[in-house]
Amino acid sequence: MRIQTTDPINGKDVTDMEHAPFVIEGSGDDALKIYFDSNENRQTYLDIETDLLGGHNVAMYNQTSGEGREM
Repeated sequence: MRIQTTDPINGKDVTDMEHAPFVIEGSGDDALKIYFDSNENRQTYLDIETDLLGGHNVAMYNQTSGEGREM
């Protein structure tokens, strides 16, 4: 599972992962756990229409060139 600790809505780094809201996109080795700065940002993310991304938000991260942490 890959971990994204930058809130995709506001671009802030999430430092308190123990209490931060998150979603898990996908499954297995390709799963992506995305942390959010607030529940409001999490809901905004969940409300994004994913049809343009092929129905899956993780496609958005697979197209980036940034570095991530893996567990």
